[in-house]
Amino acid sequence: MRIKHRFLIILVILLVSNVTVSVFAHYYVRFPGDLWLAQNIQSVETDFLTIIMKGISIIFDTLGSIIIVILTGLLLWWRAGWKDAVLLVVGGLLSATGALFKAVIDRPRPSSDLVTVFSQADTSSFPSGHSFFAFMIFGLVAYLTVTRLQNKSFRIAIPAICTALLLIVGISRIYLGAHWPSDVMGGYLTGGVFLTILI
Repeated sequence: MRIKHRFLIILVILLVSNVTVSVFAHYYVRFPGDLWLAQNIQSVETDFLTIIMKGISIIFDTLGSIIIVILTGLLLWWRAGWKDAVLLVVGGLLSATGALFKAVIDRPRPSSDLVTVFSQADTSSFPSGHSFFAFMIFGLVAYLTVTRLQNKSFRIAIPAICTALLLIVGISRIYLGAHWPSDVMGGYLTGGVFLTILI
């Protein structure tokens, strides 16, 4: 019961934070510090790094996300059972609701006169769909690893890798000029809300 109580507190905090940030994102095209942080991330631009960041973006695009969910789901089914696999698929499907949040908040993407925009997207900016998806999937994998596996090394290594990948996905979206840092934060918060509900 104590664990459920803690998760309820976490859920309330995430929900309030997410709603607050979302309301501000609806009225402001960027937050204080967004431009500064985006320009600093883009200041390390190299051809090689751009290729890497574009590759990450493609991997976590719609088709890539579907493949990730299917492969990770099959792996979970094999190693942990069908219930965990279904949980992951549900998480992947829930991340698709990001499109609804984008439509409601309707925040414009970063403009090319302020940052370098490597590829122009048609959808709204907040929250970052890539970040939302990554938080859901990597967060769920990290949680299942910690709660299901007995191997201590795996219980440390896999969540650490998931955290690193999650951060890289968010940074790639800012680097490519697809999102403001606050869009990425919104994706993480939205993913956190849904992830907590699933757990």
